[in-house]
Amino acid sequence: MPTLNSISLLKIGTLFLLGLLFVVSCDENAEKTTTKKNVNQYSKRIYNAQFNIKDSGYQTIVLRSPLVEMYEFVDTPYTIFPKGFNLNFYKKDEKNPGFLRASFAKIIELKGWYEAKGNVILINPDGDTLKTQRLFWNKKTQLVISRDTVFILRKDSTKLTAINGLEATDDFKVFKLFNNKGPVYVKSK
Repeated sequence: MPTLNSISLLKIGTLFLLGLLFVVSCDENAEKTTTKKNVNQYSKRIYNAQFNIKDSGYQTIVLRSPLVEMYEFVDTPYTIFPKGFNLNFYKKDEKNPGFLRASFAKIIELKGWYEAKGNVILINPDGDTLKTQRLFWNKKTQLVISRDTVFILRKDSTKLTAINGLEATDDFKVFKLFNNKGPVYVKSK
């Protein structure tokens, strides 16, 4: 027959185990709620940003934006410029900088993929201008791509329209237009 002390110890042990199970289950629920990441929430927000990027002491990019939002806690981190940006880009051998402006932009640096949309204007260092509504840049292939209508005004007064977009090198010296029209001026000898 059990004694009074063994029954008390049994009750205390049972209560201790139940309390321990309660604490462990509460901890697991707390961990689930605290480690869940909200992918719709930016991790950093910068107002009136200006980034000056240099390589080996040489100015390569000056970027200005009224608002920058960084989403770092997602599978593929990205940065957006929801109120647009202005970008000057410099190349070592060029006298003048290139220029890019858009109403919205998204950068996925890990993939080397950049998107600009809404009143996009790109001017290369030679003074050639491209206007479109959406433009992509692939950093790995150094290609600029658009599937929207593109208007091009070259420094030599050539005006071209590409109804179905273009693919071009990022210096805009070599390009392929899709469904294009416009006068091209050719120098005669």
